[in-house]
Amino acid sequence: MESRKRPLIDAEDSVVTKKRILTGMNGSPHVNGTSEDDEEEGFREKLETYRKEAIYRRMQHYSRENERSQARIRDLEHRKSTCEAGLTAIAACWSQLVETIRLFVKTDDIPTVSIHAKEIFDLTSRIEEESLPELAAALSDTVNATQALVTKFVQLDESNRIKVYANEAFPECQQAQTECALLRSEVKLLRTQLKESEALREQYHHHLVSAESRLERSHSTIVRELESKAKIKEKEEMDDKEEVLGKPPSPAPSPVSPAPIQPSNGIIDIPTEIQILGEQLKERDTRINGLEKEVLTLKQEKLVMEVEEKTPNYEQAHQNPYFKALLDHVTWYEAEEKKNYEQVQRAQEDSHQYRQQLTEREEKFNKTVKTIADLTNKLIEKRDENARLRTTRNQLEAENRERKAIEGMRFSSLQELKGLTDSNSERISALQSELKRCKSKLAANAGSKDLLDFFLAGNHDENVFFQKLREENKRLVDRVAALERVFSSIDPEHPDLGRHVRAEADALEQLAKANEELVEYRRVFGGASEHPADGKRLAEELRLKDTEVQQLRLSAKELEENQSSIYTELDQLAAQWEALDKQVKSKVFNLQNLEDRLQKSYIEKAKAETKYYEAIKTHQALDTERKLMQKDLEVESKLRTTAAEAAKKTNQLNNALESENLALKKTSTSFQQTLKNTEKKLADVEANLEAERKRLQELANAIRSKEGHFIDLRIKSDRDKDELIRQRREVERQLERVKEAEGHKSHNKPSLVESELSNLRSLLQCTTCRGPPRSIIITKCMHTFCKSCIDTRLATRQRKCPACNIPFGASDVHQFFLQ
Repeated sequence: MESRKRPLIDAEDSVVTKKRILTGMNGSPHVNGTSEDDEEEGFREKLETYRKEAIYRRMQHYSRENERSQARIRDLEHRKSTCEAGLTAIAACWSQLVETIRLFVKTDDIPTVSIHAKEIFDLTSRIEEESLPELAAALSDTVNATQALVTKFVQLDESNRIKVYANEAFPECQQAQTECALLRSEVKLLRTQLKESEALREQYHHHLVSAESRLERSHSTIVRELESKAKIKEKEEMDDKEEVLGKPPSPAPSPVSPAPIQPSNGIIDIPTEIQILGEQLKERDTRINGLEKEVLTLKQEKLVMEVEEKTPNYEQAHQNPYFKALLDHVTWYEAEEKKNYEQVQRAQEDSHQYRQQLTEREEKFNKTVKTIADLTNKLIEKRDENARLRTTRNQLEAENRERKAIEGMRFSSLQELKGLTDSNSERISALQSELKRCKSKLAANAGSKDLLDFFLAGNHDENVFFQKLREENKRLVDRVAALERVFSSIDPEHPDLGRHVRAEADALEQLAKANEELVEYRRVFGGASEHPADGKRLAEELRLKDTEVQQLRLSAKELEENQSSIYTELDQLAAQWEALDKQVKSKVFNLQNLEDRLQKSYIEKAKAETKYYEAIKTHQALDTERKLMQKDLEVESKLRTTAAEAAKKTNQLNNALESENLALKKTSTSFQQTLKNTEKKLADVEANLEAERKRLQELANAIRSKEGHFIDLRIKSDRDKDELIRQRREVERQLERVKEAEGHKSHNKPSLVESELSNLRSLLQCTTCRGPPRSIIITKCMHTFCKSCIDTRLATRQRKCPACNIPFGASDVHQFFLQ
């Protein structure tokens, strides 16, 4: 079995001593170790302050960018409000123009459209691009209505037409087109300048941000220390390289640069080289400025040429082939107008004849259609009336049959109910008599004469008998109580009399009991002379016999009374039997009636089917007749439609010819008038063109002067920057020379840079293996080590920090970077 013990550490490996954790002044854990931990703690503090300062600088940068973006947003909102105000003004002008046109036109057949200003919003981005689908979709709602209004306004009668607008439309349109071309060229130029200025602004903004970040970094002490250390390190590296390389070879001579300067003692004369580079930069700047001026002049010449091309003069217009083609079209349209006028006259005469023939045919056709319609209406009315009467008759017959059947069923059920009630009443009476006999028999067997008399009297309820007994008992009790009250009233006054009266009452009661016993005795034994010798036995036998005789007498009396009721019950049963026999016979008769009715219904069904088939045949015959009539009507309607289409085509042809004639007249008159107006206003246009050219030349000169001044300022600023950079580099080189001189003096002593570098290297090296730099951090205790040490800890399951011995997991291990 393999051993689970850890392998032994080789002697060559460095032994890691366990460090104890102590508590510092402020209660935080402090490792008891060497001075390297203090250095590491100082490095951590510097690193933390550097991170905080970097975060602070980044937050300042974000705040500045936020302020700039907020200002930009405010500017854009202001521009948006101005654009919306201009848009509302345009919408108001448009609606006012449409309403003024509606005043001159009858707008009954023109659709009303409300102008939606928000759908036509971004007008500034559509100045150059006129054929955008978005703009067409936004203006589609109002363009049709406006075009309809304008065409209606143009198609007014000659008496109501405003000739001034038609005469002055073309020159004004031409002037507007020239102005639009000028404005568009200016807009293009301004847009190019705007793009260049925006690019420069972005570049300056980028430089400003980088300068601000450098300024913020320069305020940090740690950054200054690091930069000074980096410069010292670079200087040492350069010195080492110079010592290794020695004297460099002289470069080859070039036509641009002067003769190279030989290094003395391994050091090159840098100021002379800087002067040479400065002269080269000056020559390059002059060449760039000349090229920029040439580009500016070429742009201005291009702008002037575009303006001249878009605004031609009178001679160029006459020499233009399009203008000549337009004149040829005018002459051709005039000749075509005459031909079309003659054709229109002939077509009008032919259309008049066709209209007369068409009216005659229409009158005949209308008469025939009216007669056919009247006949079809009468036929439909009669058919509907017959169907209505037939349906009403069938409904009434069905309702009558249903009601008869319902009444017969009701009558039969009523008779059956009466028979059942009679039989049930007789049965109830028989049961009551049977109950009376049973009760009387029970009373006779019990030897109760009073009950037997009660039941034989016709009483059926025993409660009545017991109620009578209770009443008799109550009456006797009340009488005894009354006598007791009388005796109690007599006792105080005459005690002897009361005592004698009670004694007399007791004696009378005993006498009544003795009389009853004597009567009973005499009834059983007879007189005193009839007693035999064995009197006691005989008396008992006689008493039993007497009770038996008494019961027999009562039962005999009960039988005599019940014989009559038995005979009546027999009569009732016979009557019930006869009634049941009658009911059975009536059911049989009802069944026969149902069979007869079923047979009749079959016969009626067959008759109805024959009638139905006959009705279907008649309906089919009527359908065939209707189809024939419909075909005739369709033929006549087709003839009518063909005639109407022919008339419509002739009307359309006439209208088209008339409209074409009017259009030709309008175009000819408009062209003639426009030619006259153009000849009259040509001088004005040329004068305006010269004035505009002068104004454009002045603007171009002003722009050229401003751009030249701007270029001079930029060149001056570039030169100042270059001079500043040269001076700064010169100062830095002088400082480096001073430091080198001091370093040569103290050559035997270790330099401050070397000590600082050793401290930094010790801070960056891993404290456990003293090998590679730190690259892994444990977030639980914030100690840093190299990757190999942490990987070995994770692999061997010895997951404790080498510095503070705090356990950690794989999720607590992260990689960090120094920047």
